[in-house]
Formats: sequence, structure tokens, C-alpha cells
Amino acid sequence: MAGITEDIETSIRNALIQAILNNPKATIADLLALTRGEHASMLREITLGQLADSGWSGVGKTKGKKVKGQKPAGKPGKVNTRTQAGRAAYDKAILDALQELDGGPVSGAQIKAKVGGTSLQARAALNRLIEAGSVTFEGKARGTKYSLK
Repeated sequence: MAGITEDIETSIRNALIQAILNNPKATIADLLALTRGEHASMLREITLGQLADSGWSGVGKTKGKKVKGQKPAGKPGKVNTRTQAGRAAYDKAILDALQELDGGPVSGAQIKAKVGGTSLQARAALNRLIEAGSVTFEGKARGTKYSLK
């Protein structure tokens, strides 16, 4: 019987974590209000580590203001393109991402979401790959789509 109870508690905890993740605009006050409800004790035991393990990035929109210590969002995170080796690695990551995305055509935002980095880094890398003849593009501005050659 204890195994069933543990399974139920784990399912409820996972559902609570998923509910938090599905509501990124919830405030701490909203979460505190939930700590008085039916599943209060279980909600109080959820840690930031459990949220992180479940896919929470901890980074939200702040109405254009940078929060001290906040890192920019990006799937794998920070990318170093200051060195030739760093640029080569990032270019390869973009080619790999295009391959995973069926060779294109895809937007720069889709590629950036897959490989991380800033929009400027992604555009510079795509321009290098276009000049090298590895990637083609069609369209202008936000409508630009990239494909493998």
C-alpha cells in the first residue's frame, strides 16, 4: 500500500511542478497563495532544483529591463565567437541545427533557438556560411529563411 501512496504523491508533485512551468507569468505571491490550498504541504516542498530539472530556465521577461545577474535566454546558453575556434564551432553547430531541421528553409530565430547565442552571433555565423557556400537564403529582414546548399 505504501508504494501506491508514494506513486500518487509523486504524480501529484509532478503535476504541481508542471502547472508551475505552464504558468511562467505566475508571481511569487500567486505561488504563496497556493501554499494554503489542498496540496499546500506538497507545494511547499518543491525546490527550485526540481523546477530546473523539469525544464524551468529561471529566466522570464522583465519588460525590457535587465535583471542584475540574469543571463540571456538561449537553448544551450552563452556562445563564444570571439576566437576563430569559437566561430568555427558555432558555425558547425548552426550547420548541424539546419541538418536537424531537415535542411530548411527555416528562420534565423528557429536556428538560434536550437544553438543558442545572440541574434547578432547567429546572423554573423549565417553570413559566414552563406559566403562559404554552405547555406543559401531567401527573403528579407524577419522573413529571411535559410537552407543548406
